[in-house]
Amino acid sequence: MQDGAGVQSSPALVLDDLPRPNALPPTCKVGLLEVAAKYQFDVASIERAWFSHSFLLRPPDGMPRIGDDGRTLNFDLSCGPNARAVFSDKLAFHYGLGVRTSVAASFEELLSELDLSLREGVVPLTTFDAHYAPQIRIFEHVHALNYVLIKGLDFEHDVIHAVDAHVGALSVEFEAFRRCFQHVTASGREFKLLRCVRVERPERVSAAELIRADVLSTVSNLRSHAPYEGLNALDSTFEALRSVIASDPRPFVMTNLSRFHRERHGAHRGLQHWREVFPSAAAEIERLAGPLRRAGGAWYRMHMTMWHTHDTLLGNFGQEFVSAFERVRQFEAELADRFEGLAGTMVR
Repeated sequence: MQDGAGVQSSPALVLDDLPRPNALPPTCKVGLLEVAAKYQFDVASIERAWFSHSFLLRPPDGMPRIGDDGRTLNFDLSCGPNARAVFSDKLAFHYGLGVRTSVAASFEELLSELDLSLREGVVPLTTFDAHYAPQIRIFEHVHALNYVLIKGLDFEHDVIHAVDAHVGALSVEFEAFRRCFQHVTASGREFKLLRCVRVERPERVSAAELIRADVLSTVSNLRSHAPYEGLNALDSTFEALRSVIASDPRPFVMTNLSRFHRERHGAHRGLQHWREVFPSAAAEIERLAGPLRRAGGAWYRMHMTMWHTHDTLLGNFGQEFVSAFERVRQFEAELADRFEGLAGTMVR
């Protein structure tokens, strides 16, 4: 059998027995990698690899403003640059797992690689822009690049069956997925495939060293003197937001707010493991619990303020959003103090 693109294919294969994604992973990518790890290797979770706490601002080109799409901003707040490397170290140490990344040169190659992976019992992740998923209506006018898990291909009906970490099951026609591929690659970005694989556990590494590295990296980022890193990134973002809101009353989208809420939630869940590894620092670790809950709640409220405003077109969007971001800054500054205190305990 061949699909319309000329790709040799076998009859449809759809894996319907995949585990459900965790409700609150730090990112869509991590949550879907956990689904793959559970399905392929029968691990209970990969929560000990979750922790990440850093900020990096991509500053605006010129004055801060709402972009040409009328929804997204011309600046972006995300996590620090070392988050991926540290995640990989913890994934290998705690679970003996890694992520193999490849890049599809064409849509036909993508289909072929997906088909091969599924028939080998591997559930791959791919780059995806939610704008091309008809089930995710909120992104109808917004491009939001992320990942989906591919659970099946139906060459008879030209449909890719996928899983989104938030929405759940998606069915995307080949033509829509092709347009997604073309949009991503035309913008100069790579269309990636990720596969969860077994790797050797690193030698000469301990759980204590990994936790200490997480804490020291967090303090280094939050206390950075660079204008677009750590707490400075939050301050710069706050001023950029105030500038946008003062000049443009329209509601807008910031795509990473949910990530920060989920990261704080995951960090709170991981404190018990930290206490077990560092019993001598148990008191300092416990002092993180309250601020992590408060910061997570503040990020969540800001996220919901943004989306509810798009639904209801509230007139006080700017005031509500700036107020919510001010609370976030306060709680993150408190967390910086607590992480700094913990770092001092761990390096004595």
